Amino acid sequence: MINKSYVIGIILLFILLSMHPMAIGLDNELIKPSNENVIGPMDSPWPMFGHDARHTGRSQYSTKSNNGGIKWTFEAEFLITSSPIIDNNNTIYFTSWNYLYAVYPNGAEKWHWKNYEIGDSSPAIAEDGTIYVCTNDGMLYAINPDGTVKWSFKGIARIKSSPTIGNDGTIYYSTFNEKGKFYAINPDGTEKWHYDADYFCQQSPVIADDGTIYFNSHVSLYSFYPNGTLIWKKKIGDPNFTFLSGPAIGDDEIIYLSCDPGYLYAIYSNGTTKWRSSTEWSGWSTPSIGIDGTIYIGYKYLYAFYPNGTIKWIFKLDESGSHHIDSRTYALSSDGDIFVGTCEDKRRGYIIAINPDGSEKWREKVSDYRVLSSPAIGVDGTIYIGGYRGDQGEGALYAINGKKFEDPVIVKPELGLLYLADHKLCKTFNRETWCIGKITIEVFHPDPDTVCSMEFWLDDIKKYEITDPPYEWTWIDRADLSRFGNANIITVFVVNQTGMIKSDSIMLRRVF
Repeated sequence: MINKSYVIGIILLFILLSMHPMAIGLDNELIKPSNENVIGPMDSPWPMFGHDARHTGRSQYSTKSNNGGIKWTFEAEFLITSSPIIDNNNTIYFTSWNYLYAVYPNGAEKWHWKNYEIGDSSPAIAEDGTIYVCTNDGMLYAINPDGTVKWSFKGIARIKSSPTIGNDGTIYYSTFNEKGKFYAINPDGTEKWHYDADYFCQQSPVIADDGTIYFNSHVSLYSFYPNGTLIWKKKIGDPNFTFLSGPAIGDDEIIYLSCDPGYLYAIYSNGTTKWRSSTEWSGWSTPSIGIDGTIYIGYKYLYAFYPNGTIKWIFKLDESGSHHIDSRTYALSSDGDIFVGTCEDKRRGYIIAINPDGSEKWREKVSDYRVLSSPAIGVDGTIYIGGYRGDQGEGALYAINGKKFEDPVIVKPELGLLYLADHKLCKTFNRETWCIGKITIEVFHPDPDTVCSMEFWLDDIKKYEITDPPYEWTWIDRADLSRFGNANIITVFVVNQTGMIKSDSIMLRRVF
């Protein structure tokens, strides 16, 4: 007869072994780390690309009172294509090609670190204040909170991926070479493991709540246990004509990613496809996921998808067809507002705020070219985004939460009228504006207190500048008779305290 005490002892021993993380058969199980000495991502407003390790783009802060005005502008040496991050002291960090900047929440520089190989990878910040940044020469750097180098790790190829920090402090990123390599690096700068992919890798990896890591090459999505064991690999789309975006993970553990040409995929955590929906041309943006499960993705338009793959709404940037979304991912406020960076006709870059119902809330020009930077949301609802500020590759970080800077309006001459010696005479038959003799250009601005200066330009020549109202300029020079019958362009440029420029223009035909 079996001794009862012996049986009970065996059962207790089995239970104890099952609870131990090194138990037989648990090598590949997904075990969450304890809370002791956690050095994962910082608990801050925006610690990494896509806000969190699942890259939902979802902020816990409201932007209800943000009307789109520029609060301040920080001028950088070079263009900014990365996403800013924000620590728990509200300091903002971002890369600008050869620089990593730290900027106080009032727009003053805290410090900068120069490295000629910094590209467009976004930084990430750990709970202990260490900032991680990848470079074009294959280096991962750990930067101390004071801007000094803590350590560096040398990989084998150029890095376009932004680092993602796991709850145990592991830093994950991929490399951009013909056979992309995926790295997992310990918080002390030593290699934990790596994996050789099948093609170029430039997107940032994501980590599910259970610890599963997902990353993708241009053609395949991979799933890993935290110890580096491959769970599955899935090719998506046409291998000869597919470029995958970075993945994002919903609250239901569904992985979302888009591909060119034009599809959004929803993938179960076991690697099977839940659904695929058309987005025409979807670009390379990483999707963002709202608190209600809505998935946002786009290029020519911004699409909002229900979790079942049907379209909720489509937001058109404009009717021209030359305006598209450039941000690598988007930002979502706790109110459900969506913020995207855009490019119009390769000449103007905007940040556009979109309401949860798909209607436009506001837009603000923040670049003379493109807005490849992704927005980040601060604790007070301020939006931070980078852009160009000149034709020599200069960049600027914009903090958006100030008083809205309005457009000027040319109120005289009026469209479709004929003026004689500065006096309104009659309507013209073709709705063009004509004047005989001198003409005064009068401008209205709804908020003169925000105006630092106003410039009047005749075609491409600056004719007059004024700093105080009334805002007007009288064109009294004789008209160029060689231009008879050709229209002149009168343009008014208004500059505010932050250096933002607004303008209005009118076509005018003048004789004598």
